[in-house]
Amino acid sequence: MDVSPRATPGPRPGATWWTLLSRLGMLGLCVEQDPIPPGRILLLGASGLIGSHVLERLAGATAVEVVATSRARPLHLQARNIEWRTADLRDPVACASLMQGVDRVLLAAGIVATAPVLASDPIAPIRDNLQITENVLEAAWRARVRSVVWLSSTTGYPECATPLDEEQMFEGEPPPAWRLLGGATRWLETLARGLAERSDTHTAFVALRPSLVYGERDDFSFERGHFVPALIRRVIERQDPLEVWGTGDERRDLVHAADVATAMLHAMRLVGCHAFNVAGGASPSVNELLAKLIEIEGHHGARIVHLPGRPRSVGERRFANARLRVALGCGPRIDLETGLIRTCDWFRAHREQARR
Repeated sequence: MDVSPRATPGPRPGATWWTLLSRLGMLGLCVEQDPIPPGRILLLGASGLIGSHVLERLAGATAVEVVATSRARPLHLQARNIEWRTADLRDPVACASLMQGVDRVLLAAGIVATAPVLASDPIAPIRDNLQITENVLEAAWRARVRSVVWLSSTTGYPECATPLDEEQMFEGEPPPAWRLLGGATRWLETLARGLAERSDTHTAFVALRPSLVYGERDDFSFERGHFVPALIRRVIERQDPLEVWGTGDERRDLVHAADVATAMLHAMRLVGCHAFNVAGGASPSVNELLAKLIEIEGHHGARIVHLPGRPRSVGERRFANARLRVALGCGPRIDLETGLIRTCDWFRAHREQARR
């Protein structure tokens, strides 16, 4: 984005500092007052892709106590202000017990319903995510915590050739490939709004709708992972031929997990009920992404084989980010090439762990 004075007029005489700061936010420059409020924060799914990046920001934060939960993945970080607990969030009793003494909840737990996962079982991952999110929203509301920030999904949006903004979530129907998953997304956001609109509610509900998230500590298994970690693994392992599911023409908006973590932390200070897209702005095709990885890793000369019969989903998805920039004063900072290099470096250093 061009941020030269010609592209953005200067402030009028007498403009307030808030006006100036808001203008910086609209330009995508994160206005970093410390986004982490003091108090006791419950981070659910702290060992996952996004949760682990949130935890890195919370570790050692002043006047902040963190209760971090994990169910299956190994713990990766210890700090003086972090208390680790094991929890199955599908159990409503377990969710309720976690809320004791908590000020704010960050929900980054759930099953990542990728194309391979849904091809294997189209029901169980959706059912589990419904149980987890319903249990957490209810328990947080009953405990009257100050705010819940949770990871919703873009799967509820209808098919559209132009960038989707937040108001379009409930227009039409989700794409056929995501009909069940998108319907669940819409129901959970409806539940959150219904709770927020009650006169006896003391809890803010903020739904973040990230596009396709990638980054360090992603799931690199071929059976469960998205196409981004799958391609990274294939290139780094010097596979030949390199397999691509489908034609490779599908396009996805990619956002790094650290940028989603930043949005979660900023959203903790909001009141009321909100929903925001969290998108990276870069929408490469699968073929373009593979070419970029080959360039980064120097795996030239490998044959590329397309497998059109393998599971695939929607052809293209793009998302507007303006609401996030204006309301929270932040936007994506990690460009695609930098994010891919970071992710490749992490996989190379943690190869045995990442492939499980």
